Amino acid sequence: GGITGASAAYWLRRLGGQRAPSVCVLEESTFMSGATGRNGGHLIPVVFAKPDWEAKLGQAEADKLVA
Repeated sequence: GGITGASAAYWLRRLGGQRAPSVCVLEESTFMSGATGRNGGHLIPVVFAKPDWEAKLGQAEADKLVA
């Protein structure tokens, strides 16, 4: 599970097109309860700086990424 499992599930479905597989993410406990959910270093504050997302995506879309 975790951020890696969630990302893998998302991209398998998104890029699979008409042949996208069914995806199920399994967790030992509650979703995102491991190191990622506890700020184990995988999600770091640099995300909140919105590097150049505003220029590329516009203010509204950049804000959605860090909401």
